[in-house]
Amino acid sequence: MASANEQLLNKLVAHEIDVLGYGNALSKKVINILNKSDVTIFEKLRRILDEIPAGELNVKKLDKLMQTVFKSNSAAYSTAQNTIETELQDFTKQEVTYHKDMIEKVAPVQLKTVSPEQVFSAGMAQPFQGQLLSEFFSKLSQQKQTMINDAVRMGVIEGKTTNDIVKAIRGSRELDYKDGMLAITRRNADSVVLTAVGHFQNVAQEALYEANDDIIKGYRYTATLDTRTTELCASRDGNFYRIGSAKPAIPAHYRCRSRYVPVLKSFKELGLDAQEFNASTRASMDGQVPDKITYQEWLTNQSETRQDKVLGKQKAELFRSGQLTLDKFVSPTGHVYTLNELSKLNDLTLNND
Repeated sequence: MASANEQLLNKLVAHEIDVLGYGNALSKKVINILNKSDVTIFEKLRRILDEIPAGELNVKKLDKLMQTVFKSNSAAYSTAQNTIETELQDFTKQEVTYHKDMIEKVAPVQLKTVSPEQVFSAGMAQPFQGQLLSEFFSKLSQQKQTMINDAVRMGVIEGKTTNDIVKAIRGSRELDYKDGMLAITRRNADSVVLTAVGHFQNVAQEALYEANDDIIKGYRYTATLDTRTTELCASRDGNFYRIGSAKPAIPAHYRCRSRYVPVLKSFKELGLDAQEFNASTRASMDGQVPDKITYQEWLTNQSETRQDKVLGKQKAELFRSGQLTLDKFVSPTGHVYTLNELSKLNDLTLNND
């Protein structure tokens, strides 16, 4: 029988894949808000450019006209920020519950709970990648405004048509606007959202684990989800850090998929009489830090249902037949989960032994 700590590692890897799906869904929701706003922004921009003679740049007049564009842009990012904060508040609550239930599922312990509201506030007050969540959206908004402003000024000076200026900024519909200079703003928003989900997930875990240091003795750094992981995360994979000691921050970088796995104390470390429990429970509570596991090893030991969900049915069949090896991590980018769907997946993961 797998030890309690091995079971925790297995369940957290499975859970992390589901959380990646939720991050994808939240990112799409935020980007849809920005894309919808772009329709209004570029309608206004066209009207403004049509008022300015080609090659004749009056900076003061242009700046005044552009204020309506910038107001629409700021409003869109404000809406996006409110959306992600509301979502992450509910996500944080769900994460606190999941990790508590997960540990109690694999071990004969009862954990103290923590306030999801306080955990969320802590997440908002703690920077990730050097910035607060609110600061990210303010800077993303300013970045987009600057790019539009600079492109318009240059386009007017060079005598470009309204269509040429707008196309250079926004891109072409036939290429799904991925060829415009603003494509980078969508990629940056995507990175921020995915990194923010990892940040709040980590804050929730840490708060729960630190509150239960009488049961949890430390953290195991795991970077097993991505064989293309950064050298930084790869160098930390498997490292153990005791509760209360210094440890590397997670997320370690944008889009970081590394996570901390709790390591439970043994019966001896808990001060319990192991003889009061059945043989399988006694054997599972050994307090050992789980060995490293590759993503391919983990996926091989999962059910066909889980393999199909991660890879897609056709690729999963090739994987099971030995015709497909995971030379690189196959991210479930095609999967997007709402919070309700994530909650149902949490129940399945908890009860999948």
